[in-house]
Amino acid sequence: MVNIIESVIGYFQNRKIKKECQRVGKYINSFEWTVASLKSIANDFSKRRSLITDDEISGVLLKYNDLKQYIDGNNVANVDEQSRSFFIARSGAIASKEYLELTKRYQKLKGNYVTALTNIEKAHFAQNQVVEQHTVQATQFLKKVNLYRQDYFVHSRIQPLKESFLESFNFFQGNVADIKDGSVKTFVDYYDQLDRYVESWNTEYIQDQLLKQQQLFNNIDGKALDQQQRIAVVTDEDNNLVLAGAGSGKTLTISGKVKYLVDVKGISPSEILLISFTRKSANEMAERIKGKLDVPVDVKTFHKLGLGIIGQVTRSTPDVFDDLPKVLDNYFKDKIFDDGSQIKNLIEFFGYYISIPKDYSEFNNLGEYHDYYKNIDFETLKGKVNKTVFAEQAAGRLAGQKRTINGETVKSFEETLIANFLFLNGVSYEYERMYPFNTADEFHRQYKPDFYLPDYDLYLEHFGVDEHNRTPWLSPVEEQKYLEDMVWKRGIHSEKGTTLIETYSHYNKNGVLLEKLKEKLIAHQVKFREADYQAIFTKIYDIENQDRYFKELVKLINSFLGLFKSNGFGETHFTLFLEENKKSAASAFTKMRTKMFMEMVQPIFIHYQEELRRNKAIDFNDMINMATDYVKAEKIRFDYKYIMIDEYQDISTSRFELIKAIKDQTNAKVMCVGDDWQSIYRFAGSDIQLFTKFGEFFWISPADENRADLS
Repeated sequence: MVNIIESVIGYFQNRKIKKECQRVGKYINSFEWTVASLKSIANDFSKRRSLITDDEISGVLLKYNDLKQYIDGNNVANVDEQSRSFFIARSGAIASKEYLELTKRYQKLKGNYVTALTNIEKAHFAQNQVVEQHTVQATQFLKKVNLYRQDYFVHSRIQPLKESFLESFNFFQGNVADIKDGSVKTFVDYYDQLDRYVESWNTEYIQDQLLKQQQLFNNIDGKALDQQQRIAVVTDEDNNLVLAGAGSGKTLTISGKVKYLVDVKGISPSEILLISFTRKSANEMAERIKGKLDVPVDVKTFHKLGLGIIGQVTRSTPDVFDDLPKVLDNYFKDKIFDDGSQIKNLIEFFGYYISIPKDYSEFNNLGEYHDYYKNIDFETLKGKVNKTVFAEQAAGRLAGQKRTINGETVKSFEETLIANFLFLNGVSYEYERMYPFNTADEFHRQYKPDFYLPDYDLYLEHFGVDEHNRTPWLSPVEEQKYLEDMVWKRGIHSEKGTTLIETYSHYNKNGVLLEKLKEKLIAHQVKFREADYQAIFTKIYDIENQDRYFKELVKLINSFLGLFKSNGFGETHFTLFLEENKKSAASAFTKMRTKMFMEMVQPIFIHYQEELRRNKAIDFNDMINMATDYVKAEKIRFDYKYIMIDEYQDISTSRFELIKAIKDQTNAKVMCVGDDWQSIYRFAGSDIQLFTKFGEFFWISPADENRADLS
């Protein structure tokens, strides 16, 4: 009986212990969530973008004081008085399975609590240190910005500035809402919108300078600058391109810039280099700036600048040859006769490739087609040769009687190619000869086929249709009539028993017109006999009656050689360019045109170089390139802070490279004044892309350059 009673008592005791342990367990559950919150606080602190104060830490500890007291009590049952009393009164309860499990959870809770507090302290210290470091960086950024704002804020400073402070910007941008420091907020705003702010600050700076320097700008050599000129003077980018039309006061603008730099910005005249393209314009500029403004600035031509550099380095002045056109004339009058293949190349290029054609399909209508081709030469080689008939032979060196007759002109570029092919291959033809049978009716005029080959009684029609036998560049009505005429012409030949050969515009579009023509002619037993290229050349190149399009070809060669040497290219580059041309994705026509031009020009280039060596001379491009090499090798030093170039549209690659070498050495600012339509040097090696793509060639982004229009 006693055992039963003890068992019953024990059962109810265990139930009470379990129940109390469950109650304590609920407290521990609550405290475990509290510890998790502390861990979250530590994590949140690591994301802070403002300083974590001691008061914040105290606030956290106060908020979780219940947990602290529970942990500090070092007793799992210390949740409240009830639990403490319960387990004190029942010492045996601590040996229960439930109590031991609570003890394990308590120890784990205690460890997690200590870890969470430690992490909070670490986050407090570490994050404050990071925030302080980045706040210092933000302050430095603002100091630099404010310093730059005192003057014109050049765009080239933007990217380096942003790169230097990118880490700090990314740090603060990670949690902008948490930023409490006003200067840091300003930093983030300025950094994020720096390009926009710089534009605004520069506008303010320009307006301020225009107001302060009114007296100066009202009297530059007795003249007042207009508003656009004043803005161009005050604008102070690293690279400034001023667009100035005729009569817009380019020289006055340059004079104003020099006066402003010396009198206002404190730049020494010796730190300014002015460059013009002709001795006359350089002298005029020197007279105005040195004589009238009393500013002893350095004014030079590129010729003088280059020779001066070479003279300082080598202590001698080279002889500069500057008559490439004369060398070309002598070559075509004499040297070219030593090489029959060269004459052939030149005539074939002139006959087939002098113009760059556009396919019919590239035009929207016939008006566009005629506008494009109105300046294209549709006169055939046969017509050019027949214009001037000589009674002399080339070997006799152009002596004899001459008479002029009308030349032959065809109606399209493709017909020109066909006529020249027939002529250069010795195939006699008549252009638009009247068809021998009467074909005129109420709807058609008397038929005149494009070409007639009398030796073979063959007719040749070239039809301007695409691969689908369509003419989409014509209106529907025009197309209908054109296609009906094609059918009518074919019908006439079929009815009268005459032989018609057809070629099409899509042949030319695909670069196979002459190839297809040759195939069709051979199929009709037409024999080819190479023309007398030397005789053709002799007549076309006749100095007194020289074909105007051949003159343009000579100009093209002259310009090409200038640009070729301006880029620093030599004889070996011809081989490289020809190899690149083989791999080019250009059309077959363009690739062949490039190949023939390179092969035609290479011996002319070699001849020109031999003439220079024979005369122990260098040309202008050689001289400029040599001077550039000396500057790059730092065999000469400059102290320029500003370089100003007048008539910049006449710049060439070699001149540009010299200026860039000086700029790279001195970090000078560059101001270029020019106009992209006015150029007396267009065939002397000028490269208009150096003008129109100013920023790209100075290795700057569009934002880093300034373009002003004085027109």
